Order: sequence, then structure tokens, then C-alpha cells
Amino acid sequence: MLLLLCVSLGCVAALSPQPCAPQVKKGIHVNSWSHQAAQRVAPALLAGILSATVVPAYAIDPSPAALQIVQQALESSSAQKSDAVPLLDKAINTWKKEKLPDDELAGLYRLRADARNRLGAADKAEADLSEVVRLLRGPGAAAADPAELPRALLFRARLEFARGAWASAREDASAALALDDQLENLEQKNPFTYELLGRAALRDGDFVAAAAAFGDAEKAHDRVGDAIRARNAGADRALALLGAGDAAGSTETRRIFAQKSNPRTNNPDDIPLLQELSRKDAELHLALGAKLAAKGDGKDATALWETGCVRLRTYVDDATARIVADDVRGSARIKYIGA
Repeated sequence: MLLLLCVSLGCVAALSPQPCAPQVKKGIHVNSWSHQAAQRVAPALLAGILSATVVPAYAIDPSPAALQIVQQALESSSAQKSDAVPLLDKAINTWKKEKLPDDELAGLYRLRADARNRLGAADKAEADLSEVVRLLRGPGAAAADPAELPRALLFRARLEFARGAWASAREDASAALALDDQLENLEQKNPFTYELLGRAALRDGDFVAAAAAFGDAEKAHDRVGDAIRARNAGADRALALLGAGDAAGSTETRRIFAQKSNPRTNNPDDIPLLQELSRKDAELHLALGAKLAAKGDGKDATALWETGCVRLRTYVDDATARIVADDVRGSARIKYIGA
């Protein structure tokens, strides 16, 4: 019997989820994170658990009990139930006991990492992802979907970044990007992966590497037509170049000054991104002013500092006003619902 468990939880969080035809593959292959996508494929997935397929003699058959345990774990995981972790614990132990394929075991670990992360146990989720990476890099995972390894590396990089492990986050993000061609087309050259690499490098004090990563992020955002995020990434690159003492930093900063007003949108969801761009524009004025002051150009430096300070104050005032307005609207909705 061939275990047909192809769990799809959506694309990398940075990309918009796209519908895809379910693929029948050997093993438990966890391709993503979206709960909604998991619900869509769950009926077919669970039906596959109960089906039998003629396979070569070398295939390992899970016992009926193992199938039942995994079925329960998958149902709970796809519905994000509170008992998902203990059920996945049981499924993993069963898979180990029956010495079933490593690629399937990796899929169970990945599901448990997802569940643990949702519950706030990021350290345990990271440990599960380390086991996923180890299994997928081993000889027993030849049947695994090649995209599973870069996805697991990227997931682990995000958790490492969240706990301040900059060097580890950089290593995993770089490793994920090196396997970029193993991902689906829509997941390749993910600008958010480049941004993660850039932020980790920046915090690790490597301004040169940060500038390179933010440059790649800007190009990737431009490639998909996201002008606001592209300009934000460009501003990050300019700040990193100034931090590295690169002469190109001044040129890039003035390019961002010239392009700051270009991204236009009527979408209210873009307001936080525009506010972020305004803040970075102010920071670039201050940073470039400091560079000019160090060269003895006090007049231009003072003008840049004054402009930067005014724009920072405007950014703070605008953000504060929007927070207050959102709170008022939220209170009004609560009163309306209560009435």
C-alpha cells in the first residue's frame, strides 16, 4: 500500500496564495502554511489515506493502525485544533517505530512545527524544523518534493530571526535562496526572503551584504509591479550603503528622494507601507547629513538634518492620529454590535 498524503498548506507566506491542482505523490509532503488551503484538500487527502495502490516490492507499507493515527493527526492539524500537537506526537512515534520513509516522517515534523508555532512554542517549532532539514538532507528522503527543503529552511530562518539569531537566520535564508530553482515558479525570487536576509545581515553588522540583499529585494518587488515595497527596499539598500561607507550610498539616497513621491495608491491597506517609506526617507536625510558633516559640509548637513527631523515628527504625528482614529472606529463598531 502506498500512503498518499500530500498536504498542501499554501505558498510561502510572502506570496499571494494561488490555486493549484493536487499532486499525487508518495509520502507526507507539506508544501505550505495556509489553513484554508489545507481545508480545501483535506477530503481528497483523507480519502487517499484509505486507498490502496500497487507499488514496487521495495515500498514500505504502513500498518492500518498507523494510517488511522495519521488520519486523526491530519484532521486535527488542518482544522487547527488544540489536540493537533499530541496527535502528531503519536503519529511521529508510530512512523519511527514502523521505520517508515524519512520523507514522510519529515512531513509529520513539519506539520508539528506549524502547530507548535501557532501555539507560541517557537523554540519547539524550530527544533522540529531542524529535524525536517536533517531528514530531507539525508539519503532516506529521495522521494520527497524538492521544494520542501528550501521551504523548511526559510521557515526556520524566520524563527531564528525572531529570536535574534542573526547569523543562523542568514545561513538558512541563504541556503533557501540557493535552492530557489526547486520551488514553484511563483515562489522563486521571493522578495521577502531577500528582505529577511538583508535585515539579518544589517543586524549582524554586515552592511555590504545587507545592501546586496536589499538590492535583490527591490528588483524582485519591481518584477511583480509592487512599486511601494520596491522603494522601501531601495531605501533600505541606501541606508546600508551609507552604513558601509560606500560612495554609492549618496547617489542611491538621492535617487530615493527623487522617487519617494512616485508610488501612488488609493488602497488604504498601503498606508502603513507609505508611512514606512516616509520614515525611511527621513532617516536617509539624517544619515546623509551625518556623512556630509563628516566631510566638513556643515551647511548642507544642517539642511538635511532639519528636513529629516521635520519629516520624522510628521511621521510620528500622522501615525499617532491614525492609531487614535482606528481605536475610535473600533469602539464604535463594538457599541453598534452590542446594541
